[in-house]
Amino acid sequence: MGSQNATKQREMERAFRRQKGRCHLCGGPMNLSKDLDNEDRATADHLIPKSLGGWVKGNIKAAHARCNKARGNRPVYEFREQCTT
Repeated sequence: MGSQNATKQREMERAFRRQKGRCHLCGGPMNLSKDLDNEDRATADHLIPKSLGGWVKGNIKAAHARCNKARGNRPVYEFREQCTT
């Protein structure tokens, strides 16, 4: 299990760099803090939620902890629509 977490962390950090430190859900700046109380920290967001079969390589983007939590297992477009209304 530890190696899976390390792999997911590396994928998230690569996504963070590709996205230039911006949340793929809201576009705001993120940080690489390890502080679990930091809502601006980058987390691994599964584009296809794990609960819907999203266990494939390349399925991770970086998102704020707060955005990732708020999205839950909804599709990205649905989360974005609700954030802009």
